[in-house]
Amino acid sequence: MVGLCQSRPSELHCNGEVGKSKAGIATQRERTRRLHLKDVANYVHLPITDAAKELQICPTALKKVCRKHGMLRWPYRKVSFSD
Repeated sequence: MVGLCQSRPSELHCNGEVGKSKAGIATQRERTRRLHLKDVANYVHLPITDAAKELQICPTALKKVCRKHGMLRWPYRKVSFSD
């Protein structure tokens, strides 16, 4: 039996949302394949969930992109804001 939290088309996730279709997942993979660290750098002032929404990918995919380019942690809490 497949757990509800696993990403499968037309299944219910733990938070009550319906899973993405295969076309949506393929589109997200294509977007993440084209992302580079310079694209991600514009969003480090945001929490990772907000940055992922802006980039139209899931937070896990954003983490994978960061790790692929050598960024081990999301720097939001380390970024100093000068006002």
